[in-house]
Amino acid sequence: MMPKETLKFNLEPKLNDFKNCLKQWQHRKLTLMGKITVIKTFALPKLIYPLSVLSNPPMNVLTEINSLIFKFIWDNKPDKIKRNRLKMPTSEGGLSVPDIFDFNRAIKAGWIKRYLDENNNGNWKIILNQKLIKLGNTLILESNLTTEKDIKTIFKKLSLRTL
Repeated sequence: MMPKETLKFNLEPKLNDFKNCLKQWQHRKLTLMGKITVIKTFALPKLIYPLSVLSNPPMNVLTEINSLIFKFIWDNKPDKIKRNRLKMPTSEGGLSVPDIFDFNRAIKAGWIKRYLDENNNGNWKIILNQKLIKLGNTLILESNLTTEKDIKTIFKKLSLRTL
């Protein structure tokens, strides 16, 4: 199955669930904090599993999710507070609105934690070990790759090689 088809069959239904969840709560007169709580508690968990196991969704999908979050917060009206300010932690004067882009990166980073866990002996780890052994195994995780371009270049070379 092609990546676009995989995203279509796996992410789109969950994205629709996300939209429906926000729609169910939209008619209630919630405070700003109440809406943020709904997003964190009921809406975003619908996306956790597909975002964690599928490849990165296209940027337009993440942008759409971000847009849906802020349309829900502001009842489809223009933003009253800058988004960057809302995303800041409460200790810094923000309201801790989830940043979907950081959320997606954090979910992906969870795989590194599971990979480095010596008690995790899943079959997926064996396959990844076979691929990574050509690049120096876990040394790649200790490297000084700083840009996304560096990382994409390394993994593009890795994906071109066969087991």
